[in-house]
Amino acid sequence: MSGTIGAVSLVLALAYLIDSIVLGSTNTFFSAKKTRKVSRVEDAKRFGAIAVPNVLAALIYVAAG
Repeated sequence: MSGTIGAVSLVLALAYLIDSIVLGSTNTFFSAKKTRKVSRVEDAKRFGAIAVPNVLAALIYVAAG
């Protein structure tokens, strides 16, 4: 379960990071929104923070056998 959550979180973090590179931090496909409060980079960091402990727990579980 932990490995699945970690993998999904890593994919989402990478998707938000790539999206921030392509569209910028607060833009959308159609226009720049000044009202967007949280940047995509911050979203990517949050998903990364969720992913790292879950991936580590899954790796420790697999290594312990």
